[in-house]
Amino acid sequence: MLDALDEDVDPRKPVLGREVTTHESGIHTDAMLSEPSVFEPFDPAAFGGERHLVFGAGTGRGAARKLLERADREPTDERVAALLERLDEAGPVDLDAALSLASSV
Repeated sequence: MLDALDEDVDPRKPVLGREVTTHESGIHTDAMLSEPSVFEPFDPAAFGGERHLVFGAGTGRGAARKLLERADREPTDERVAALLERLDEAGPVDLDAALSLASSV
């Protein structure tokens, strides 16, 4: 479809469907916990979609800290490490499950 528009898009970059608004890498999830639209070209709700943050092996320390803060847990180095280990074992999980894991460390 993009070929017809003569658009140069990396074939690994999703531009349609659910993959456009599913984010897992550490830097993405860390930033998106603060500002959900930062990596999206449009609000998924404008097209009947929704945003999906996924946490797991790729989750970084910054996102783990933010998850702990949202779960009202102090983000000590020990808790960050424990949460990252649990996310690695359980992931990929959605935001609610990640917050539940954060609450338990």
